[in-house]
Amino acid sequence: MSDQSVRFGLPFLLETQNASEAAALCHEHGLHFVELNTNFPPSLLHVLDVEQLLALRAQYGCFFTLHLDDSLDPFNPNPRVRRASVDTVLDAIALAKAAHMPIINLHMPRGNIVTLPDGKTAGLRGGISA
Repeated sequence: MSDQSVRFGLPFLLETQNASEAAALCHEHGLHFVELNTNFPPSLLHVLDVEQLLALRAQYGCFFTLHLDDSLDPFNPNPRVRRASVDTVLDAIALAKAAHMPIINLHMPRGNIVTLPDGKTAGLRGGISA
């Protein structure tokens, strides 16, 4: 898995019950990886087991990537929300490193968008646009 060729993977499907079923399906279809999505209960960070993921990697010859929860907001102005998001991202990095996951996907939140009286929109974390 060290070359830079194009790889095709399988997003975690709700039809699969766990990482084991997803890895078997990935292997069955000749794909290279499974993207575990932490928006779904079977892929929550505290549910995933590093030893099992490594065993599945060896058994099926596919690797895993991690898609973090879409509600994470490590830039939130509320320090408690920000801390929880940052802690979750750090936990995800530790899990990914231990399970040899080469990719972690985190969508950057846009922040709150409001329309001002003059019709322009402003974001809490961005500038003003027409």
